[in-house]
Amino acid sequence: MAYYTDKVFRVIDGDTFQSEGNVLVSIRLEGVNAPELKQLGGYSAKSYLESLIGGRSVRIEHQYNDMWGRSVSQVRRYSDGLDVNHAMIQYLNR
Repeated sequence: MAYYTDKVFRVIDGDTFQSEGNVLVSIRLEGVNAPELKQLGGYSAKSYLESLIGGRSVRIEHQYNDMWGRSVSQVRRYSDGLDVNHAMIQYLNR
């Protein structure tokens, strides 16, 4: 699969963010199912994802588009290669 590097514009919740690019693109972390903001743990999941990638450059490996048009992707932090999907799964399963 092809990948590209982009900067995180904003974190929406614990499994979705927008990247800057030429057009804002919504990215959903593949294999991650964080609670919605209105659910218990939703804001802490969002905060953790922000601590990992907020305002940083990430490597995005697009897998497919979901029914809402989001790019479901594998994501790595550009600076050190941290697997963001894996880090969020570990955080949510603690």
